[in-house]
Amino acid sequence: MISRLSFSSDSTRLASCSSDETIIVWDVEKRRQLSRLIGHKDNIKAIAFSPVDSEILASGSADGTVRLWNTTTGKESAILATGHTASVKTLTFTAGNTLLCSAVSNGTVQIWDVRTGKEFPSPDFPHQDTTTVMGFSSDATLFASNGTETKVESDGKTTIETWSDNNETKFWMMPTGDELTTFKGNALDITFSPDNKLAAIGLREGLIVFYDVNSGEMLRSIEVEEAFDRKVVFSPNGKLIATYGARVNTRIWYTDTLKEISPPQIDNVNEVVFSLDSKQLALHHTEGIELCSVIETKIKQLKTVKSHWLKNQGYQYVILFSPDGKYLLEATPSWLEYPIQIWNIKEGKKIDALNGHKQWIHALAFSHDGKILASGSSDGTVLLWDWEKIIADATK
Repeated sequence: MISRLSFSSDSTRLASCSSDETIIVWDVEKRRQLSRLIGHKDNIKAIAFSPVDSEILASGSADGTVRLWNTTTGKESAILATGHTASVKTLTFTAGNTLLCSAVSNGTVQIWDVRTGKEFPSPDFPHQDTTTVMGFSSDATLFASNGTETKVESDGKTTIETWSDNNETKFWMMPTGDELTTFKGNALDITFSPDNKLAAIGLREGLIVFYDVNSGEMLRSIEVEEAFDRKVVFSPNGKLIATYGARVNTRIWYTDTLKEISPPQIDNVNEVVFSLDSKQLALHHTEGIELCSVIETKIKQLKTVKSHWLKNQGYQYVILFSPDGKYLLEATPSWLEYPIQIWNIKEGKKIDALNGHKQWIHALAFSHDGKILASGSSDGTVLLWDWEKIIADATK
């Protein structure tokens, strides 16, 4: 049974996969088989051609691997992921779309060449037992993390395991891994401004602190409620910063004047994202996804998209605007399935769902040219999606 189909960007090749764990690549014009790709050891859940080279095909499988193939020779050229022992937490493309960087929950960073699938040496970071907060700059030139250390004590009869937060947030240069600077504070979240000059760190003690990344100097701070799960995010144009969490109100400020333009009280928000042009805002909370417009003096609420599986407090939901701002992507589980839902914002309805991951999806990222969607999951895989083909199929 054929389960997936994918055309190359120039429409000269078509790839199909089926339950026999193989992929067949077809010459569209000649209507004949070009190659047969064999290597996966479980169901193939996703296939996508490289947007710049029809010879390169990526495939993701339930066997925990992401593989790159040369579709002319039929040979496997690389394996991007081989079933990580830790969950993929964050993904970022470099500015030229040549590299894809991912980080997993123990702080390990991996770097791949998007075109060839070659894995570069991982930066040598001193990892914590668990990295509680981490983040890449938008161009993947900087990486920051803060974690916890595990301490095990035993008196010969009883063993006690305790965790202590690391009171230092460290910043490194990518891809070399050279340490740039260290900031003090019990960080709940870390985010970079779009120009990568500022780092905003949300502290458990009730502060959002802005640092100059290069000098390490603290520039200004905002007092907020104390929290245990606060998140901080910049708008793409760098003019706004938002903070939110399951037990605090969502608040938004202008970064230069610190003037507050927060929406009417919206709490229990587990994800906030801006559209690429910074004119739209989406807030995922227990009643749905709140869609808002950003105007000069306030945030105007427009509509609520009624999502599913909303009452599970404490879970992470991931939402992301498409590059053109017309669609909203939502990664939430649905009865042991882990789809990426696609919503038409204007009509407020779901138009498609992408299936491939076997466990919770923690990260979604578009390449800078808007042609590739990457998703990372607790199943240890990174999947690459052909966004233009997906949206064309969904809107036929």
